[in-house]
Amino acid sequence: VNVFYRVNQEHSDPQSSQDVERIKQEKEFKIGSIGFADSFGILFAAVLAVPTEVALCRAQIDRGKTLCR
Repeated sequence: VNVFYRVNQEHSDPQSSQDVERIKQEKEFKIGSIGFADSFGILFAAVLAVPTEVALCRAQIDRGKTLCR
């Protein structure tokens, strides 16, 4: 959330010779890239968490704990 806010608050340099349309496109690209990276990070964490939870539950059951049953 903080990164989205920061990108949205960026202002172009008034001395810059870039046109307004290019600045808008760059901002849109930045927001899209951040969204993709954020979604990929969440997906990666979920894919890693599922087998980890299963392995931890098996370890608990092997030790005689009944919490994961």
